[in-house]
Amino acid sequence: MGTGWGGFDNYPYTYCHASLYQETHDIELVGIVDPDPSRLIWGTTRWETRGYDSLEAGLESKPDFVSICTPADVREEIFRVLPPSVRGVLCEKPYGLPHLEAAWQFPVQVHYPRRFCPFHRAVKDGLYYMMVEPVSVYVWGRRDMTTLVHFTNLAQWLGAHHLVYSDNTGEIPGTNSYRIEAGKWAVDFRNGGVAGGFMELALRNLRDYIDGYDQLDSPITDAVASERWATEIMAGR
Repeated sequence: MGTGWGGFDNYPYTYCHASLYQETHDIELVGIVDPDPSRLIWGTTRWETRGYDSLEAGLESKPDFVSICTPADVREEIFRVLPPSVRGVLCEKPYGLPHLEAAWQFPVQVHYPRRFCPFHRAVKDGLYYMMVEPVSVYVWGRRDMTTLVHFTNLAQWLGAHHLVYSDNTGEIPGTNSYRIEAGKWAVDFRNGGVAGGFMELALRNLRDYIDGYDQLDSPITDAVASERWATEIMAGR
């Protein structure tokens, strides 16, 4: 998700963070940090930027924005060494529920694509204007933390009071689908292109928040709360 390593650089829309910064006209991608030499060489060649094998070296370029796309167990360490000059952070998930108080001193936008997807925004607006409750979300998908945090976050964002999660036993292995119900109103989605990335909207919202024009649509506090919900599901509760 950081550089597109593994094929994520070839999507028909902006999907990885390096692509996002390269395609935003008033932002310069000043570098990529990766301790793995092969990934670092691939990423710097693919995006024609500088590479650093340590975070401390990368921060010497004094970036305004930082993307964190590491495994969950090292993210807290990264937040603790970010300098106050960093204006905003765009971050992947899950977090693994570390102690993330250090993150809250920075504006952190967590990349939950459905919060920025026009289709899902229309659903959320419909729920608000129709004043229907309670909202229920039924999910059929893979039982792993990476999948679960997406749908628990979606349910939280929609104001769901009830969430049912079942392992995917359908005919298409690896796919996820979900149904949102509110009274007599319901909508079904299949995961995939409907989420669409929408990273440009996430970055724009983060910048508007920093400039005082908007609320942050996907704050880190919401991400941590949805992961607690996901953790309970993983534990079978």
